[in-house]
Amino acid sequence: MKTRGYQESNSLQNSEFRDRPEKWKEDQWNDFMKETERDWEKFNTSMENLTSSWFEKKELEWEGWIKAMQNRWAYYNKNMDDCVLNVIKNSLNWTDFQWQKWIRLMKNKAMKHFESSGDEYILDVFRRNTSWTTEQWKEWIKTPIRESMEKDWEYWIAEDQYKLDNWMLENFDKWKTKRITEWKEKKWKAEEDEYWANWEAKGSKDKSKVLIDRKNWNLWKERTYREERQWEMYTERKKKEFFSKDVVEWMKWKSEKTEMFENWKENTLSTWIKEKQWNVWLHKDKEVGRRKLY
Repeated sequence: MKTRGYQESNSLQNSEFRDRPEKWKEDQWNDFMKETERDWEKFNTSMENLTSSWFEKKELEWEGWIKAMQNRWAYYNKNMDDCVLNVIKNSLNWTDFQWQKWIRLMKNKAMKHFESSGDEYILDVFRRNTSWTTEQWKEWIKTPIRESMEKDWEYWIAEDQYKLDNWMLENFDKWKTKRITEWKEKKWKAEEDEYWANWEAKGSKDKSKVLIDRKNWNLWKERTYREERQWEMYTERKKKEFFSKDVVEWMKWKSEKTEMFENWKENTLSTWIKEKQWNVWLHKDKEVGRRKLY
C-alpha cells in the first residue's frame, strides 16, 4: 500500500518544475531580469513621449491660467477665494462678524451669473475704503494683493506637481506589476509556487513528509527570497532613476513659468499703482450705488 508521503513525493516528481535543476531555474530568473531591462528601456521611451505631450498640454493650460488671472484681477472680482479674503482681512478694519457675513454672501453670489453679482461684490469690498489715501492704496496693492496673487500661483503649481507625481507613479506601478506578474505566471513557476504553498499549509508536524521534500522546499524558499530581494532593489533603483529624470524637466518648466508669472505680477501691480487702479474700483462702486437709486 502506498503511503501519503510516497504519493506527495511522486506528485513532486511528476511536476514539470521538479524535472528542472536549480541552475536552470536560476538561469530562467536571470534571463527574465535581462528581458526586464530591455522592457524598461521601451517603457522609458514611451513615458518620455507621454511626458513631452503632457508638457505641451501644460503650455496651453498655462496660457489659459494666466488669462484667467488677468480677468480675475482686472476688477478685483467676485472669484476671490477664502485664501485671498484672509489676506485682505489683515488690511481692512472689518469685524469678524462683518467678514463672516460678507463671505457667506459672496459664496451665495458665486452661484449666480457674473453680471448679476460682480458689481455687488465690488460695492461690498470698497464700501469702507473710499477715504483711503494714495499711500494706503499703494500699500494694499504692494502687500496683501501681491501675497494673494502669489498664493494663487503656489496653489496652481502645487496642484500640478501632485498630478504629475501621481500620474508618473501610477504608470511606473503598472509597469512593475505587469513585469513581475509575467514572471509568476510562467507555467513551471506557477506550479512550483502552488505546490510549496500547499506543502506549507499542511504544517510542519506532518510526519509523512519525506526528507527530499524538505530539502527541495528549502531550495525553493531561498531562491524565492533572493528573487524577491533582487526585484525589490531593482525596482527601487529604477523608480529613483525614473522620477529624478522627469523632476529635472518639471523643475525647468516650473522655473521658466515662475519667472513669467513674477514678471506679469510685478508689471500688473506697477501698472495699477501708476494708473491708480483704485479709482476704477471706486468708480464702479459709485456706478452701482447710482443704479440702486432707480
